[in-house]
Order: sequence, then structure tokens, then C-alpha cells
Amino acid sequence: MVHKFTFATVKKRVIFCLLVSVFSLAIIPVLGNEYHSLLDTTLKSTTDTVQISGMKQELSDIVVTGEYAPISSKSAVYNVTTITKSELQAKGATNLREALDNKLGINLSQDNVFGSSASLNGISGEGIKILVNGVPMVGRIDGKIDLSQINMNNVERIEIVKGPLSVLYGSDALGGVINLITKNQKNTWNVFAKGFYESVGQYNVSVGGGANIKKGFISFDAGRNFFDGYSVKDTSRHKEWRPKEQYFANTKFGFALDHLKVWAELSFFRELMIDRGDLRPYTTYAFDQHFTTYRPMATIGASYIGRDNLQLDVTAGYSGFYRVINNYKKDLVTLSETVRQSEDQDTTIYHQMNIRPVLMKKFLKQKIQIQTGLDISHIWTEQNRIQGNNKQMGDYALFASLQYFGIKGFNIQPAGRLLFNSQFGLSVMPSLNAKLKAGEYVTLRASYGMGYRAPSLKELYLDFRDSNHDLVGNPNLKPENSHNFSMGLDFSMLKKNHDISLSNQFSYNTMYNKIDLAVSNPNTLPVSYQYFNIKRYNTVSGQHELNYRFKRLHAGVGVMYLLSKVQTGNSTNEIKLWSPDATIKLGYKIPKAEVNIDIWYKYNGKQLLYAINSSIQAGTRDDFHSLNVSASKSFWKNRIQLTVGGKNLLGVTNVNAQNVSAIGHSFSGSSTQVNWGRTFFCSLAFEFSK
Repeated sequence: MVHKFTFATVKKRVIFCLLVSVFSLAIIPVLGNEYHSLLDTTLKSTTDTVQISGMKQELSDIVVTGEYAPISSKSAVYNVTTITKSELQAKGATNLREALDNKLGINLSQDNVFGSSASLNGISGEGIKILVNGVPMVGRIDGKIDLSQINMNNVERIEIVKGPLSVLYGSDALGGVINLITKNQKNTWNVFAKGFYESVGQYNVSVGGGANIKKGFISFDAGRNFFDGYSVKDTSRHKEWRPKEQYFANTKFGFALDHLKVWAELSFFRELMIDRGDLRPYTTYAFDQHFTTYRPMATIGASYIGRDNLQLDVTAGYSGFYRVINNYKKDLVTLSETVRQSEDQDTTIYHQMNIRPVLMKKFLKQKIQIQTGLDISHIWTEQNRIQGNNKQMGDYALFASLQYFGIKGFNIQPAGRLLFNSQFGLSVMPSLNAKLKAGEYVTLRASYGMGYRAPSLKELYLDFRDSNHDLVGNPNLKPENSHNFSMGLDFSMLKKNHDISLSNQFSYNTMYNKIDLAVSNPNTLPVSYQYFNIKRYNTVSGQHELNYRFKRLHAGVGVMYLLSKVQTGNSTNEIKLWSPDATIKLGYKIPKAEVNIDIWYKYNGKQLLYAINSSIQAGTRDDFHSLNVSASKSFWKNRIQLTVGGKNLLGVTNVNAQNVSAIGHSFSGSSTQVNWGRTFFCSLAFEFSK
């Protein structure tokens, strides 16, 4: 099936993308070197002293997501949120779910079957693209990648861009991108060991190390995470938060020559999650369900920097996902297990291959930078719960962008993507970003971006029917499209150790043909559901953050408000909800003791929930508060790092939800899970390096 556009729409978008792409490809080979001359008049018999004066400069995080090269976050054309390594350590974050906790504009949800997921400014599920060093992760269950399966052990920082990045990263980047940047080998050699304990019943341990050898490097890490499960109400065996055992291993190696860098990274992850049933009445056995997940990833990258201000980066990656569900009858006396032949034993497999060559060029005294490249992705799946048991889909794209710095303090970046999808044909996506440095302290940003997402293979071909489920795909689905407009006004000042920054962001997003499950036949048992397109989904948001640093103190406060509106037909068949968020961050380093104290508070406003029957059924998840506190200290010349703290100190577990009887697995009665109970943790890390 080919997605249809009007001729006028296609014509305008094709012309936009082709002009940028052709101009980029044509001009790169013909432009020569751009060098500045330096006249040396020093005589050999004389000795000169050159005095280098320092330049006052504000320090900020270095980001790469959406940029041509590593750049400070304050200079980036996109508004990028960064979670640093030190913040991950202070939080005691062991996975991506815990890393994103208490972040403004990010809402987390928990599902008994499908795990943890996040929404960015009201967009969730298939609309959020998760990358590891720019390579997309695969393996979505119910449209979401389980955040608790993404380990933080080898992560240096996390970069988050809210809003569509479909022009640069293709389908699934309609709502935003979360990019995990892994650690590089910086020392001549190093070895480390980490231990983590949390009172909820979590025990983690990991080891690793690395070395720089001449022009090459190698690093590795491996570990085990164990979680004993948690329930709000004490039960004999069954846990609301399922027990998990995870094993992981990562290695990274490469070498660098004069103009060439080559590297490779391999990672492996295995998780066993057990849903233990309660003792059957008048018996000695129970029914258990085992969910075993494997996530292998492999990435190869190369970067060549030429003499003519030209750079070529090539990244090729594989991401796999294997999920096996087995049903067992467990004898609680002998502890033996036997497979229940009467129940389905299910296997789901996803493979995704990506290759992304990108060419960059600077010219006209670096006033103009061009980036153009290919983005080729192919995904295929094998599973019993899909029509024909196996399906595949390919995305083949040409993208290009241009940055112009001709006016002092101002740069503009038009970009376009020409995409061919093997199921839906040709699509064209434009975007335009601009940044203005207005004086010494003020920065203005404005952007427009078109978002695009092709329906997933599951949404098209799902066929899941048993005694408890009747869920089917829809091969007639249309791709999702969106238009996003955003503006930002930032103020930043550094004077006499006082560092003040104020960020204001405004965004408007309109999504057409949003894909959701709807009741297709309410009179069957079980009720029949099918994927279909919602006419329109709108979000309007404003976000304001104030941060202050002075010597040992840093503090921040943030407020966000989000209006979500869903429309299935005419304007009378719609629902909408205002949802506020607020955060407070405090940090202080105690003198002499050299102990860092960090506090995170977040107010999570009401969240819109809905189900589609003959009309929209509106629901809400109530608001709640969360509070985390930690203290950390280094010993023995920073070789030992100790962090202790408390999570969810307000003890929020299940939150009331209204009108949600037909909405998802994550709701039990009139409540939804948001966190396990109040816990305390201790993290101890040893690292020796040279």
C-alpha cells in the first residue's frame, strides 16, 4: 500500500529536499581549502616570548545529538537536555527509567507485562526513538522499549531532544530522541568494580576496565543486576513488580591514525523476569510464567577528516531483540517445573540493520557548513502473533542540511529528508532551525519540524487471539504525520562566581493519523480490539527553568504546562486536559567534609488517558509528588566513590486513575503503578587508573 499525498504537497517538499541535497552534493567536490595566512618575521638569532591571554568563557555540556560535531549545549541549534555521569551516580540510577526520573517534561509509566516507558511532552511509545551512540534500539512490546532493560553501567551521558527529529533520524523520532553516549577510554589503563544495594531487594555488581595501547584502545565491562520483586500488598508469591535477573556485557575497541578513526562496540543483555502465581487451592503447585529477553547490539564506526575541511563519518549497526515466554507448573514441595502443554509458549524476534554514511563540509571561512548523507534501515520480525509469522520493512533515506553563520551571532539551518519506505512509498520531510545570540546574555531559538512515523509491523499485522485477548493489526493504516513549531528564549550570565541561567521553551505540535488501539467489537468475549488512525492529536506546552550556581551551591526550579487534545471525528468528539509539572533541584558540597548533598523533587500533574470505543472514553491519572535525596563522597584520591540516599521518600506507589477500565494492562481496578515503595540505597565504586 502506498501512502497518498496531494500533488502540490509532494511537489513543494520534493523541491525543498532536492535543492538542499543536490546543492550539498554538488558543491563539496569543487570547493578548495580555506586557510588563513600567518606571516612569520622572527629571526633565527632572536628569542621571542609569546604571551597567551585567557578568554572568559561559560562552560556547558558538550552534545552531539542533531549536531554536525560535538558542540556546547549553549551553542547548539537544538535545545538539548543532558543527564551527566555525575547526576547518574548521585541518583543511584541503574537503568534508563531511573535516570529519567524527576526530569521536567518527562512522564514515566509502568506496565506489569511490558515494563517501563516514557513520554516526552505528551508523545510516547512508538514516537520516541532511543539511540545508543546514534544507533537505534529495536524490540518494542506494545509500542514501547522497556526502559528498565537499558543499563547505565557504561553510559557517559544521556542527551534528550524533545520534538520531531524525523529529518535527521527518520521514523519513530516523531516525538523526540533519547541518545545514550557510552564511555570512551581516557586513561592509559584503568580497572573498576561497583556494588549497589537498594532496600526494595535490588543487588547489583559490575566490573570492568580498559587500556590505551599505542594508537589503539580497548575497554570492557560486565555485571549482574538482581531484583526480588515488590508488591504494595504482601502476597505469598505473586508480585506486582516482577522479580528480575539481568546479565550484561559490553566491549569497545578501536584505533586512530593521522586522519582516520575506527571503532567497534559489542553489547549483550539477558533478562529473566518471572511472574509467579499463587498457590492453587487445595494443591501443592502454582502456575508460573517466565519472560526471557535477549538484546544483542553491534556497532562499527569510522571517521575520516580530510585536508579540505571535509569529514566523512560512517556508522553501521545491528540491534536484536529476542523474547521467549514459557508457562510452567511448579511443584512447591519438590521445586520441580514442567511445561504446561495446554498454554502457548511464545517467541518474538526482531532484527534491525542500519548503515549511515554522513559527509560534512565547511567553506567560505567556515561561514557555511553542509551535511548530507544516507540513512538505510531494514527491520524484520519472526513471531507467532503476527500474520504469516514473519514480516519485514525497509527505510531508505537521503537527508541534507545546511548551516549558515554569515551574520555575527546568528545561524540558520534548513534541512530535508527524502524517504522511501518499502510499505508506504515516498515521503518528504522538511525542517528549519534558527538561533540568534542577542548580546552577551540572551539567546533566541526558533524551529519548525515535520514529524513522520510509518506504522510498525505489529500495528499492521498483529494477530493475537486466545481466551483472554483478541487484538489484530490493520494493514490499511496510514503513516503518522506531525507539524511542530517551537520557540526558545534563554538568558545566561556568569559574574563573580554567580552563574545564572533562565530557559523558556514554547512548543505547538499537531499530529495527524495518530495510531491507537480501538474497540472493534464490544459484544465479543474477550472484547475485540484493532489498530486504527485517530484524526488529530494536539499538544501545546510551555517550559520554564531557572538555575543558579555559586561556588558550592547549585539550585534549580522548573515549571511546565501541557495541553493535550485528542479528536477522532468532528470537534464535538474530542477530549482535552491541562497537565502541569514542576521540579526543584538542590545541591551543596559541605566544606571540609567534601560531601555532596543532592535533592530532587517533582510534582507530576494529572495525565490524560483515553480509550477509543464508538467514541472517546476519557480517563485521567491523578497527580502525585516524588522526592529523592542522596549524599556522596570520594576517598583515597577519588579512587573510591560512596553514594547513599533515599528514593521515593514520599512513599508513592499506586496512583488513583479514573475511567480507565478499558485502558491497558498497567491499570488495576481504579489505580495505576508509578513506583515501588520508599527505598534506601548504597552504591560503592572502586577505580584504579593511570
